[in-house]
Amino acid sequence: MTLHEAWLAEVGRKGGGFGGNIVAISKLLSNNNPVDDKHTASIWQSLFMVVPIVSTTFASFARQFRGLETGSIGWVFIDEAGQAVPQAAVGALLRGRRVMVIGDPQQIEPVFTLPSALIGAASALSPHTAQGQYSPNRVSVQMLADAANRYGTTLQDEEADALWIGSPLRVHRRCIDPMFSLANQIAYQNKMIFGLAERRPAGDAPPFYGDSAWIDVKSKVSGKQAVAEQTDFIVDLLAATYRRSGILPNLYIISPFKEVKNSLRRALTHARWTDQDGYTGASPPKLQKWLQERIGTVHTFQGKEEDIVFMVLGTDADHRGAAGWAASKPNLLNVALTRAKRRFYIVGDRALWQTLPYFREAANALETVQATEFLARNALEVRDRNPVLWD
Repeated sequence: MTLHEAWLAEVGRKGGGFGGNIVAISKLLSNNNPVDDKHTASIWQSLFMVVPIVSTTFASFARQFRGLETGSIGWVFIDEAGQAVPQAAVGALLRGRRVMVIGDPQQIEPVFTLPSALIGAASALSPHTAQGQYSPNRVSVQMLADAANRYGTTLQDEEADALWIGSPLRVHRRCIDPMFSLANQIAYQNKMIFGLAERRPAGDAPPFYGDSAWIDVKSKVSGKQAVAEQTDFIVDLLAATYRRSGILPNLYIISPFKEVKNSLRRALTHARWTDQDGYTGASPPKLQKWLQERIGTVHTFQGKEEDIVFMVLGTDADHRGAAGWAASKPNLLNVALTRAKRRFYIVGDRALWQTLPYFREAANALETVQATEFLARNALEVRDRNPVLWD
């Protein structure tokens, strides 16, 4: 990079010979493509002399790299490939001379909405696809890349068929316990290796809500999955945090269900906020931006991380089908757990969810706390962040 910088300083100066290339790069990145596509590769090569890596999405790949031929890109790195449907990657694979596919089939799967019957009928038209091994409703880019990898391991699962993982990266460096151990147990058959210095480091920064826990809030659903009492708990907790510190906390609030997400955003938009001076009225600064970035479904938080995560489950005994869907595979809970680096809190009906796969293990691992007790603990004026204060 230093060599490239020195070179650019020389050729990029007036009369250095590279000025025209820089103009062409600017036009290309502004979607002002050259009249003759034969110059496109040279312009991209010029850009890669300045910036060695360009990030894009599959949705914009075809437009951004129009005019590049087969094998025209040296390396293509596909991140979060466990979320990508196979057909999305074809253009990138075609243009790459070498491809590295990175992802986790035990996390969020691709979202593909076409009917399975239609996919099956189309697959049956060719003997090459009749077995469904390339069906976008069954496999991801990661799974196909793993299948082509001679090196790997097989994960056995009580609930599903064995899963082949190509070149598994086993050392985990994001989460402390209990998140690491829980994810390792429910999704990776305890094959992951803990890569941090300590499993339970001290010195938590505000806001500090105590050890990870299951906050038991049970009531009836109002709608499809949202439970008003669970929403009210989150509102009360955030209001107390804002009253104490004067800022909205750096944490994530996630749920398996869109309705729960929408209920939380709506309630917090209309909540009564009180600042450190005791003034009740104006909402916290940039509240809407905070709601958009900090509250969402599990799917929208794949690849992100934060010190503290609250998972709001919703549903009740009359809506067990929705809970059963969320617990049908380890993926949703695994993603939620591994977003949290230091503390993880589940808000939901423990009696309902502890009967379901994967959430059963979470219920056994986490202390159960009633909502009123949890709020009372955090109503204290905290001056010393020693965890002893929370006993």
